[in-house]
Amino acid sequence: MAAKADQAEIEKRINTVYSLILDCYSTNNICRYASEKWGISSRQAERLIKEARDRMIKIASIDNEQAFAEEVEARRQLIKIALAEKRLQTALNAMDSRAKLRGLFNKEDPQNSTEVINIVGSDS
Repeated sequence: MAAKADQAEIEKRINTVYSLILDCYSTNNICRYASEKWGISSRQAERLIKEARDRMIKIASIDNEQAFAEEVEARRQLIKIALAEKRLQTALNAMDSRAKLRGLFNKEDPQNSTEVINIVGSDS
């Protein structure tokens, strides 16, 4: 019977399983690997797999949050430049794009888009 793994060893195992998942190993293959390499049961290996997958989700979520923030900031910069250059339609389009990105209004709702502003504002 294998000795109980300490926290450092568990972290190492999770990282190894994480890599195996990235390398497209199946759950069965990871369980087999864990059994042969570390002498653990399938149930213990499945816990490691779950932990590795949870970390993947967390990392993906952080990546998505950062990408979202970058997109919002890029649009903010575009709005600032367009307003400084008195390119009001470009600024308005960028504002709409940022609002849609943030989910502030439904793309299908014509009351909340530049299309209505263009129509209404065309007489002025």
